[in-house]
Amino acid sequence: MTFEIQNNIIATSQVLLEKNLVARTWGNLSQRIDSSTFYCTPSGRDYNALIPEEMVKVRLDGRYDGDVKPTTERSLHALVYSERPDAQFIIHTHQPYASAMSLGNKPYPVPADLAKKIGSHSLPIANYGLPGQKKLHNSIMEALRETGSHAILMKAHGAIIFAGSAEEALDLALEIEQFCRAEFERRASVIPAEPQMPKAWHRADASAPAEVAAIFAKREDIESIYADEDPVVLNFKNKLVPYLDDFAQLVGLRMTNTPFANAVFGRDAVYYLGKDSSDAEAVRMVVHKNALAATMGRSFASKPISFFDGVLMNAVYRLKYSKLKDKPVEKAS
Repeated sequence: MTFEIQNNIIATSQVLLEKNLVARTWGNLSQRIDSSTFYCTPSGRDYNALIPEEMVKVRLDGRYDGDVKPTTERSLHALVYSERPDAQFIIHTHQPYASAMSLGNKPYPVPADLAKKIGSHSLPIANYGLPGQKKLHNSIMEALRETGSHAILMKAHGAIIFAGSAEEALDLALEIEQFCRAEFERRASVIPAEPQMPKAWHRADASAPAEVAAIFAKREDIESIYADEDPVVLNFKNKLVPYLDDFAQLVGLRMTNTPFANAVFGRDAVYYLGKDSSDAEAVRMVVHKNALAATMGRSFASKPISFFDGVLMNAVYRLKYSKLKDKPVEKAS
């Protein structure tokens, strides 16, 4: 049973990656073992590199077994499992449109078929709190107790979803994303184009255009640059600030037309910078998602995350999670 649960979590994480519901080390998953324990994903690890031995067994009081540190949201998972005996699988996603619509000011009424699946006539929004902190957890539990919803948006952050199985939780995450995209498009004046393959250059490429070569010259730490003409990002005219905390983590406190951050406005394109292709693609995903959220921020007159929270999360990511992502884990003998 242990091996089956561990592999089920990993397999589900791969589908979440494929469906663009999580990226890199963001988000987390867990599955109940019994009435007092569950397995969850480790802290700060890339989903593409997960192995069964990294799944952490956690008790409902927050204690855990072994040397691998579990997700910082393990206490939130424990609270949900304690509150809802019907919860067997939990997904915390950073899915793009749900994250964008988390900037709203009140719950969203949902269609009857979706209401039946989430157990609530509306999709609630939990008040903002820093990841892993009691303020966020208390806000989520308050929304859960008030509505009974199996899906809750986390302001400026993402969504948390629970269900009776991994398949049900995944299906619900996809339906929530579809609903949130429709809500976004109903309010937005700029509609995202369908995703396209970005242009890509590496430091050794002699074919890089002058604008790209200039970025490489200024940023010796950068080895890969991706580019696209994302209309949602370009709508922010050379300045984009964090409306989502993962933008603050990976990009910084603002994105302009000078390459001091990991994303840059060019003349007619947006450039995404990374130490390798994976990093550049992650920046691209996060910037696009933050631009969706900033669009809704304008619509709802919601403020960006605070300067203090942005600085804190950028520091935590650089000093902690970015290192955990690439840290090798030894398999049990």
